[in-house]
Amino acid sequence: MADDPVRINTCGNTVHLTGLTLCRGLGAPYETFSRIEDVGAVSGAAFAMPRDLFVELGGFDAEMFLYMEDTDLSLRARLAGRRCLLVPDSVVLHRYALKMTPMKVFYQERNRYMMMLKILRWPTLLVLFPAAVLAELISWAFVALRDRSNAKNKVLGYRWILTNLTTILQKRKQVQSARKVSDRMILRAMAIRLDFGQAAPAVIAAMGHALFDPLFAVIKVLALAIVWW
Repeated sequence: MADDPVRINTCGNTVHLTGLTLCRGLGAPYETFSRIEDVGAVSGAAFAMPRDLFVELGGFDAEMFLYMEDTDLSLRARLAGRRCLLVPDSVVLHRYALKMTPMKVFYQERNRYMMMLKILRWPTLLVLFPAAVLAELISWAFVALRDRSNAKNKVLGYRWILTNLTTILQKRKQVQSARKVSDRMILRAMAIRLDFGQAAPAVIAAMGHALFDPLFAVIKVLALAIVWW
Protein backbone atom coordinates (compact mmCIF):
# COMPACT_ATOMS: atom_id res chain seq x y z
CA MET A 1 0.00 0.00 0.00
CA ALA A 2 1.48 3.37 -1.00
CA ASP A 3 -0.07 5.01 2.06
CA ASP A 4 0.87 2.14 4.41
CA PRO A 5 3.96 0.37 3.01
CA VAL A 6 4.07 -2.25 5.79
CA ARG A 7 0.76 -3.64 4.48
CA ILE A 8 0.16 -5.67 1.31
CA ASN A 9 -2.05 -4.48 -1.50
CA THR A 10 -1.72 -7.73 -3.42
CA CYS A 11 0.87 -10.46 -3.92
CA GLY A 12 -0.57 -11.78 -7.14
CA ASN A 13 -4.31 -12.36 -7.41
CA THR A 14 -6.41 -15.29 -6.21
CA VAL A 15 -8.69 -16.76 -8.88
CA HIS A 16 -11.74 -18.47 -7.48
CA LEU A 17 -13.48 -21.52 -8.94
CA THR A 18 -16.07 -19.17 -10.42
CA GLY A 19 -13.62 -16.74 -12.00
CA LEU A 20 -14.13 -14.17 -9.24
CA THR A 21 -10.72 -12.62 -8.62
CA LEU A 22 -9.50 -10.86 -5.49
CA CYS A 23 -6.29 -9.35 -4.16
CA ARG A 24 -4.07 -11.98 -2.57
CA GLY A 25 -3.07 -10.98 0.94
CA LEU A 26 -4.85 -7.63 1.02
CA GLY A 27 -4.04 -5.84 4.28
CA ALA A 28 -1.65 -8.53 5.52
CA PRO A 29 1.79 -7.61 6.93
CA TYR A 30 4.45 -6.92 4.31
CA GLU A 31 6.50 -10.02 5.23
CA THR A 32 3.60 -12.51 4.88
CA PHE A 33 4.77 -13.73 1.46
CA SER A 34 8.55 -14.06 1.32
CA ARG A 35 9.30 -16.67 -1.34
CA ILE A 36 8.84 -17.06 -5.07
CA GLU A 37 5.66 -19.07 -5.66
CA ASP A 38 2.93 -19.76 -8.18
CA VAL A 39 -0.17 -17.56 -8.02
CA GLY A 40 -3.52 -17.77 -9.73
CA ALA A 41 -3.04 -14.58 -11.72
CA VAL A 42 -0.94 -11.46 -11.91
CA SER A 43 -2.19 -8.08 -10.81
CA GLY A 44 -2.36 -5.63 -13.69
CA ALA A 45 -0.98 -2.97 -11.34
CA ALA A 46 2.42 -4.70 -11.07
CA PHE A 47 3.62 -7.42 -13.41
CA ALA A 48 6.14 -8.14 -16.13
CA MET A 49 6.19 -10.69 -18.93
CA PRO A 50 8.33 -11.34 -22.01
CA ARG A 51 7.28 -9.23 -24.98
CA ASP A 52 7.24 -12.22 -27.32
CA LEU A 53 4.82 -14.07 -25.03
CA PHE A 54 2.59 -10.99 -24.77
CA VAL A 55 2.46 -10.82 -28.57
CA GLU A 56 1.97 -14.59 -28.93
CA LEU A 57 -1.05 -14.46 -26.61
CA GLY A 58 -2.51 -11.46 -28.38
CA GLY A 59 -1.96 -9.15 -25.42
CA PHE A 60 -4.87 -7.90 -23.38
CA ASP A 61 -8.33 -8.56 -24.75
CA ALA A 62 -9.27 -5.03 -25.87
CA GLU A 63 -12.96 -5.94 -25.64
CA MET A 64 -12.60 -6.20 -21.88
CA PHE A 65 -11.57 -2.56 -21.51
CA LEU A 66 -11.47 -2.52 -17.72
CA TYR A 67 -11.34 -5.08 -14.88
CA MET A 68 -10.49 -8.79 -15.16
CA GLU A 69 -8.27 -8.20 -18.20
CA ASP A 70 -5.23 -9.16 -16.10
CA THR A 71 -6.87 -12.40 -14.92
CA ASP A 72 -7.90 -13.20 -18.48
CA LEU A 73 -4.33 -12.70 -19.73
CA SER A 74 -2.99 -14.78 -16.85
CA LEU A 75 -5.33 -17.72 -17.51
CA ARG A 76 -4.56 -17.62 -21.23
CA ALA A 77 -0.86 -17.74 -20.38
CA ARG A 78 -1.39 -20.65 -18.02
CA LEU A 79 -3.55 -22.45 -20.58
CA ALA A 80 -0.62 -22.09 -22.98
CA GLY A 81 1.66 -23.81 -20.46
CA ARG A 82 3.21 -20.80 -18.73
CA ARG A 83 3.29 -19.94 -15.02
CA CYS A 84 2.31 -16.87 -13.02
CA LEU A 85 4.82 -16.23 -10.25
CA LEU A 86 5.01 -13.97 -7.25
CA VAL A 87 8.48 -12.44 -6.93
CA PRO A 88 8.43 -10.83 -3.48
CA ASP A 89 11.66 -8.86 -3.97
CA SER A 90 9.97 -6.88 -6.74
CA VAL A 91 7.97 -4.17 -4.97
CA VAL A 92 5.61 -1.54 -6.35
CA LEU A 93 3.79 1.03 -4.23
CA HIS A 94 0.15 1.23 -5.23
CA ARG A 95 -2.48 3.67 -4.03
CA TYR A 96 -5.45 1.33 -3.75
CA ALA A 97 -9.05 1.65 -2.58
CA LEU A 98 -12.12 -0.45 -3.32
CA LYS A 99 -14.34 2.09 -5.08
CA MET A 100 -17.66 1.54 -6.81
CA THR A 101 -17.78 3.55 -10.01
CA PRO A 102 -21.14 3.68 -11.86
CA MET A 103 -20.22 0.93 -14.36
CA LYS A 104 -17.82 -1.20 -12.30
CA VAL A 105 -20.19 -4.12 -11.71
CA PHE A 106 -21.08 -4.20 -15.42
CA TYR A 107 -17.46 -4.44 -16.54
CA GLN A 108 -16.40 -6.86 -13.80
CA GLU A 109 -19.26 -9.28 -14.32
CA ARG A 110 -19.40 -9.05 -18.10
CA ASN A 111 -15.66 -9.66 -18.32
CA ARG A 112 -15.79 -12.57 -15.87
CA TYR A 113 -18.46 -14.31 -17.94
CA MET A 114 -16.52 -13.70 -21.14
CA MET A 115 -13.27 -14.96 -19.59
CA MET A 116 -14.79 -18.21 -18.34
CA LEU A 117 -16.46 -18.87 -21.70
CA LYS A 118 -13.11 -18.38 -23.44
CA ILE A 119 -10.92 -20.42 -21.10
CA LEU A 120 -12.78 -23.59 -20.11
CA ARG A 121 -14.14 -26.44 -22.19
CA TRP A 122 -17.91 -26.79 -22.51
CA PRO A 123 -18.14 -29.95 -20.33
CA THR A 124 -16.13 -28.19 -17.61
CA LEU A 125 -18.49 -25.21 -17.65
CA LEU A 126 -21.40 -27.63 -17.29
CA VAL A 127 -19.75 -29.33 -14.30
CA LEU A 128 -19.16 -25.92 -12.70
CA PHE A 129 -22.73 -24.73 -13.23
CA PRO A 130 -23.63 -25.10 -9.51
CA ALA A 131 -20.62 -22.94 -8.63
CA ALA A 132 -21.75 -20.38 -11.21
CA VAL A 133 -25.17 -20.21 -9.56
CA LEU A 134 -23.57 -19.60 -6.16
CA ALA A 135 -21.36 -16.92 -7.71
CA GLU A 136 -24.46 -15.14 -8.96
CA LEU A 137 -25.93 -15.17 -5.45
CA ILE A 138 -22.71 -13.71 -4.07
CA SER A 139 -22.37 -11.06 -6.75
CA TRP A 140 -26.00 -9.99 -6.37
CA ALA A 141 -25.45 -9.75 -2.60
CA PHE A 142 -22.40 -7.58 -3.26
CA VAL A 143 -24.47 -5.31 -5.49
CA ALA A 144 -27.12 -5.05 -2.80
CA LEU A 145 -24.52 -4.11 -0.20
CA ARG A 146 -22.22 -1.86 -2.18
CA ASP A 147 -23.81 -0.73 -5.44
CA ARG A 148 -27.60 -0.91 -5.15
CA SER A 149 -28.19 2.20 -7.25
CA ASN A 150 -26.50 0.51 -10.21
CA ALA A 151 -28.03 -2.95 -9.83
CA LYS A 152 -29.26 -2.81 -13.42
CA ASN A 153 -25.64 -3.18 -14.54
CA LYS A 154 -25.71 -6.88 -13.62
CA VAL A 155 -28.59 -7.36 -16.05
CA LEU A 156 -26.74 -5.31 -18.66
CA GLY A 157 -23.83 -7.70 -18.27
CA TYR A 158 -26.06 -10.69 -19.06
CA ARG A 159 -27.50 -8.88 -22.07
CA TRP A 160 -24.09 -7.92 -23.44
CA ILE A 161 -22.90 -11.54 -23.31
CA LEU A 162 -25.99 -12.79 -25.14
CA THR A 163 -25.86 -10.12 -27.85
CA ASN A 164 -22.11 -10.59 -28.43
CA LEU A 165 -21.98 -14.37 -28.21
CA THR A 166 -20.70 -14.79 -31.77
CA THR A 167 -17.69 -12.57 -31.05
CA ILE A 168 -17.00 -14.39 -27.79
CA LEU A 169 -17.08 -17.76 -29.55
CA GLN A 170 -14.54 -16.48 -32.08
CA LYS A 171 -12.26 -15.41 -29.24
CA ARG A 172 -12.82 -18.78 -27.58
CA LYS A 173 -11.68 -20.59 -30.71
CA GLN A 174 -8.43 -18.61 -30.76
CA VAL A 175 -7.75 -19.25 -27.08
CA GLN A 176 -8.49 -22.96 -27.32
CA SER A 177 -6.21 -23.33 -30.35
CA ALA A 178 -3.25 -22.33 -28.14
CA ARG A 179 -4.16 -24.77 -25.36
CA LYS A 180 -1.34 -26.90 -23.94
CA VAL A 181 -2.77 -27.50 -20.47
CA SER A 182 -5.84 -29.44 -19.36
CA ASP A 183 -8.84 -27.88 -17.63
CA ARG A 184 -8.06 -30.16 -14.71
CA MET A 185 -4.76 -28.37 -14.13
CA ILE A 186 -6.49 -25.00 -14.27
CA LEU A 187 -9.19 -26.14 -11.83
CA ARG A 188 -6.71 -27.61 -9.37
CA ALA A 189 -5.10 -24.19 -8.93
CA MET A 190 -8.38 -22.34 -8.42
CA ALA A 191 -9.39 -21.28 -4.92
CA ILE A 192 -12.50 -22.38 -3.05
CA ARG A 193 -12.40 -19.55 -0.52
CA LEU A 194 -13.46 -15.99 -1.28
CA ASP A 195 -12.13 -13.26 1.00
CA PHE A 196 -15.52 -11.77 1.82
CA GLY A 197 -13.81 -9.39 4.23
CA GLN A 198 -12.58 -7.36 1.26
CA ALA A 199 -16.12 -6.29 0.39
CA ALA A 200 -18.35 -6.84 3.43
CA PRO A 201 -18.46 -6.06 7.17
CA ALA A 202 -16.87 -8.66 9.47
CA VAL A 203 -20.14 -10.27 10.57
CA ILE A 204 -21.43 -10.68 7.02
CA ALA A 205 -18.03 -11.92 5.89
CA ALA A 206 -18.03 -14.59 8.61
CA MET A 207 -21.51 -15.69 7.57
CA GLY A 208 -20.39 -15.84 3.95
CA HIS A 209 -17.46 -18.11 4.81
CA ALA A 210 -19.61 -20.38 6.97
CA LEU A 211 -22.20 -20.74 4.21
CA PHE A 212 -20.22 -20.77 0.98
CA ASP A 213 -16.74 -22.17 1.74
CA PRO A 214 -18.02 -25.73 2.39
CA LEU A 215 -20.25 -25.62 -0.69
CA PHE A 216 -17.43 -24.52 -2.98
CA ALA A 217 -15.12 -27.12 -1.42
CA VAL A 218 -17.61 -29.89 -2.23
CA ILE A 219 -18.12 -28.57 -5.77
CA LYS A 220 -14.38 -28.53 -6.41
CA VAL A 221 -13.90 -32.06 -5.10
CA LEU A 222 -16.72 -33.32 -7.31
CA ALA A 223 -15.45 -31.33 -10.29
CA LEU A 224 -11.96 -32.81 -9.96
CA ALA A 225 -13.52 -36.27 -9.70
CA ILE A 226 -15.23 -35.66 -13.06
CA VAL A 227 -12.90 -33.38 -15.01
CA TRP A 228 -9.96 -35.42 -16.33
CA TRP A 229 -9.72 -33.54 -19.62
